[in-house]
Amino acid sequence: MDYVACDLRIRSSIALPLRAAPEPDDGRPAGADVTVRIGTTPPRLPNPVHRHRSREKIAWKAAPGALLMAVDDQARYLVTDGRDVVV
Repeated sequence: MDYVACDLRIRSSIALPLRAAPEPDDGRPAGADVTVRIGTTPPRLPNPVHRHRSREKIAWKAAPGALLMAVDDQARYLVTDGRDVVV
């Protein structure tokens, strides 16, 4: 389904609590700015340049073009190129 948030069109295979995106009225095909999908994420990000772990058991590592966030006992999220999110 397609959603809209902060002027971004988000295509997600996961139901999100966001407003559904309207069909474009300018004749262009409806493309997504961001995609969200269920998939496999790596346990680690190779060669991170930044990392952080909070008291809330949320850890993230960043490398050029990638962000890996892990919420203990919940899920991991991999964001690549600021456009593709794998949960």
